Order: sequence, then structure tokens, then C-alpha cells
Amino acid sequence: MNIQLENLKINFRNEGPDPFFQVENENRLRLDIDYINRNNLSQIVNTLFKDDYSINLSYYYGTVFPKIIKEPTRIGKYISINNWKEELIEIENEFNEKEIYAIVTIKRIRKSELINYLLYLKNALKNPYMCIYNEHNLLCNSSDVVDIVSGSTTMINNLKSIYEPIANHFYSEE
Repeated sequence: MNIQLENLKINFRNEGPDPFFQVENENRLRLDIDYINRNNLSQIVNTLFKDDYSINLSYYYGTVFPKIIKEPTRIGKYISINNWKEELIEIENEFNEKEIYAIVTIKRIRKSELINYLLYLKNALKNPYMCIYNEHNLLCNSSDVVDIVSGSTTMINNLKSIYEPIANHFYSEE
């Protein structure tokens, strides 16, 4: 599945590199999740996503062939799911066998629901492969970092200056 940002094309596939590693350093920022709280997460989400109607969330649903194995996300408990679609992706696994998995995209996510879900994931033992995006920006979370990718280097530079104390520089070239 491809995600088109302003001037970046992100390949969101389970077997591919994370979106953070698909762009240059000036288009990305990585924050340490241990220092993320409701206030700065709300500021980040409000900066990246101006309105609720443009926010999309795509996540790895699970394998649908040869066996159905669903990843636990608890997404429906936090996010109202009204407008969604599935994309099936066929690959050859490490045993040279056909495998099909699903990426689900939910459109028109509310910012308040998104913030609550991300805070839940920070403290939960679940770590779904997912990203939140609009036409300009993308946010991904994992168990230890929050990645921000943007087609706007100005936006990234502004965020880097604001969130420098909680930035994770392990993979940066600075």
C-alpha cells in the first residue's frame, strides 16, 4: 500500500522498512515515547492534522491466508469506525509459500479519539504496525518512539526545535 504525502511516497507494507527510514533526515523526526504525555501529544497531533476530516489511520490487520491470524489492536474501543476499507497484499513468506495479509484504512479519524488511542498504546503491551496520515504529514508509533514524517521541511524543523529535549537521535545524521 502506498501513501502519497505532499512530495513523498511512502510504502506502507508489513515486510518493508518503516516510513521513518524511507525519507531523508530533513523530512523526519523521532521522539522518545517515554516523554510523550497528553499535552505534547495533543500539540503534535494538532500541528500535524488541522481537521478531523483529513486524518486516516492504516494498520496491519493480520494474516488472512493460509490461516486467519488477527493482530490485537483494540482500535474499535477507542476509535469510531464508520468509513474503512481493506487492502489485501499477497507475498511469498520465508518458506516460499503464498501468504496474504490485510491492511485496514480508517478514514476521518477524530483527533480526540486518536490521542486517547495513542496514549493507550503507550501503556499497553500491544504494538500494532500502523500509521496516521493526511496529505501532508504522517505519524507512526511503536513501543519506544513516535515517528513524524512530513513533506514540509519547515514543519519538521519547527517540530525539531520545539521537541529537541525529547528527540531520539539514534538514527539521525545530525
